[in-house]
Amino acid sequence: MVILEVIKRDWKRNMSIKGKFMVLVFRIAAYIRRGNRIVLLLGIPYLIIYRIWQEWILGVEIPPLTKIGHGLVIDHGQGIVINNKVVIGNNCRLRQGVTIGNRRSDDVYSCPQIGHDVDIGANAVILGRIKIGNGAMVGAGAVVLSDVPSGNLAVGNPATMKPIAATGRKTAQNEGLGLGSKNMPSLPLSP
Repeated sequence: MVILEVIKRDWKRNMSIKGKFMVLVFRIAAYIRRGNRIVLLLGIPYLIIYRIWQEWILGVEIPPLTKIGHGLVIDHGQGIVINNKVVIGNNCRLRQGVTIGNRRSDDVYSCPQIGHDVDIGANAVILGRIKIGNGAMVGAGAVVLSDVPSGNLAVGNPATMKPIAATGRKTAQNEGLGLGSKNMPSLPLSP
């Protein structure tokens, strides 16, 4: 998928201008960072401005090398921290205060892999080499240290799992759209 199509999908899904802007500047930074040497060299000033603007002013750390699928939604984007080794699938939603990364400083590659259509609540913490399945939800304030199966809700500290269908909430998973763990995002996602 080309960068302009990804940006259009992100733009449509974000309701707030702040969310639209945050995702847009991330996509541009990701494009520059993953580009060839000429694009990278020409884009260095943008990457510096991106880092100052996103991290220092807006308080959001989403490194340009983070692999995030199309349709990302950021609600109330403040205090979001994502390790650059995290992989996030398509059509995911992040809220304020979310932290996604490694559990130990000596193992920076042990980061979560988040499926498609995942909804992550405010102040949730997702750490370690774990998988969050397609159509899963992570409740506000949850601390997730183990896998969350597709179509499950993770709540509490430490998080416990509960099938979303039991909550009565409609999702792609329990509406029969066939999103299973075999459709987890692979590492080479679109920028």
